[in-house]
Amino acid sequence: MSPAESKPLDGRTVMITRARAQAPEFAAELESYGARVVACPTIEIVPPASYARLDEAIDNLFGYDWLILTSTNAVEHFLARLSALGKDVDELDGLRVCAIGEATTERLVEAHVHVDLVPERARAEGVFAALETFLGGREHFEGLNVLMPRAAVARDFLPRALEAAGARVDVVEAYRTVRPAELPAGRSPPASPFFLSP
Repeated sequence: MSPAESKPLDGRTVMITRARAQAPEFAAELESYGARVVACPTIEIVPPASYARLDEAIDNLFGYDWLILTSTNAVEHFLARLSALGKDVDELDGLRVCAIGEATTERLVEAHVHVDLVPERARAEGVFAALETFLGGREHFEGLNVLMPRAAVARDFLPRALEAAGARVDVVEAYRTVRPAELPAGRSPPASPFFLSP
């Protein structure tokens, strides 16, 4: 294999629109092909406007049947707040835990949180279908109490579908996505921008 074939991105600049820390494997893979990787985050992850609802949910974990975590950001912020309130991950042992996506699952396992369900499709529709199968039918949603700590702004399909099936769902803000205070300026345009969130 010639050097050009082994480094097909040699001399190219690729911009990823996440903080490098949130896409390290992807950045390393691009670099292994010769790309110069420039991180240009288009969003910043910040704490919620208020911890009141999240704290209330954490103080009442015993009242929930399911905890659904939709991203690594949700995991990081939920577990950080759990710890800040002097609680341990053992307090989650009485809940079923659904993790959406491989990275979310890995982060929970690293934190010693059991994971009961990882849907094959990491979209809200796939999560609902996986929960329905796991429970043994739509009728088993009736009366379930579900906690969903997540971003302040997110799709509402899953909580609405769960409620329509008879569950009670608490969607609580665990973090917010905001525009970064400053975007890098003065760089020449990249050959290939990559957008890593839908």
